Amino acid sequence: MRNLLFSGLAFLLVILTQQTQAQVNCANDSTGLIPLEDLGAGYYLGTWQGGLYQGGNNTAPASHQNKGLQIVNKIKPLDSLGNVDWVNGKVVVAGFGASTVGGPFNHMILLMKSYNDLSPCLQAVNAANGADDISAMYIGNEPYWDYINNNRLGEKGVSPEQVQVAWLMQTSSIDANGDDIDSYVDSLVMRFKVALNAMYYYYPNLQVVFISGFPYGGYADSLKPLYPAIKEPSSYHQNFAMKELIRLQINGDPDLKYKGPAKKVPFLIWGPSLWADGKNPRGIDSLTWLCEEFEPSGGGYHLNNGGKEKFGNILLQFFRTNALTQGWFMNAPKWSSCGDGRYADGSIIAPDEQSFPERADVLIFPNPSTGSFGVDFDEVQTETLHVRVVNQTGATVFTEAFGGVQPYTFYQFNLTNQPAGMYYLELRVGDKIYAQPVVKNN
Repeated sequence: MRNLLFSGLAFLLVILTQQTQAQVNCANDSTGLIPLEDLGAGYYLGTWQGGLYQGGNNTAPASHQNKGLQIVNKIKPLDSLGNVDWVNGKVVVAGFGASTVGGPFNHMILLMKSYNDLSPCLQAVNAANGADDISAMYIGNEPYWDYINNNRLGEKGVSPEQVQVAWLMQTSSIDANGDDIDSYVDSLVMRFKVALNAMYYYYPNLQVVFISGFPYGGYADSLKPLYPAIKEPSSYHQNFAMKELIRLQINGDPDLKYKGPAKKVPFLIWGPSLWADGKNPRGIDSLTWLCEEFEPSGGGYHLNNGGKEKFGNILLQFFRTNALTQGWFMNAPKWSSCGDGRYADGSIIAPDEQSFPERADVLIFPNPSTGSFGVDFDEVQTETLHVRVVNQTGATVFTEAFGGVQPYTFYQFNLTNQPAGMYYLELRVGDKIYAQPVVKNN
């Protein structure tokens, strides 16, 4: 393990060295382009009308909105096999895309912990996959989907069959062409059709996908490989592609059929719209994206913690207030039987307790398991480690104490005598607590 650690540090140093060679382009803090919402019934380049939806409107056509309401009103908590389970089931909303999705979505999950009015059946999971763009999201690219299912969903004790709602923000580095919006939109729409079909294939209970266009790309770093895809007006054009994708589904494109026996993709609708012209406030809501909200070496598309929190809060408020999300995202009497005290990320709520400052310091492996789990710490813990495992009803099924935790040593616990299902592991060291779901398979 130490050799792996040293190798990882060496790789990290290489990455950090590469990053220091490039900086965010803070000089390009506006373009004069008009956000789709503000453009409204007006036109960009004479042919591309503004608004999020056809006709220059920023609200979905009533018929499409009502169909979406019918779909989301049927959402119920599901078990790991996709069966309705009002006691232990979950309503999973997952964030799909690249690293530009993972950071903000994780911040949204952290912000969710401050609210006590969310559905107790709800579980939000970051399902982002590194630096891969939309071209990687196709049926047959098993490494891409296996990574998400094993390392994103699996570590939260969630199965693909439990994912019913998705938020998707993606782009293509292959087709980026900021000067030719017509061919770019056509290419990007084609790739999103393929990706959405794959999402429905790998997540068979996925009902609705909320789509967001990219935020402002004017700070893009010309030394980064993704520069052509992010630089303006590429990010601006990508928002028109998202509008066109949704318009095609509304108009009955057979490749985007979302109901009936020939269903190919989930129901599509705009999520939070994010593009604003850099420092220029968006007219509809004063949204801006300032250079100081981006990581200095992040290529002009990776936000710093302040920017991620701002983005995460935009996501959270969207899910808390949108007509198609409130019914399953917020608490209501129908969810009362799901109240087992879970956080949005699946961990146990422990009032007045502190969490370990860095969850990466604790490794639980393998998870899922057939019953034998190991706990590994990267740092020395001088105080006694108390381990407790509870089942879905809250009953303790395992407890043990270990003195003087040493790094790179596995502390094992065994659930082979317990039935398959979800359990919750609680680790206590002094006044600190770490909790995470673990899954025992047959």
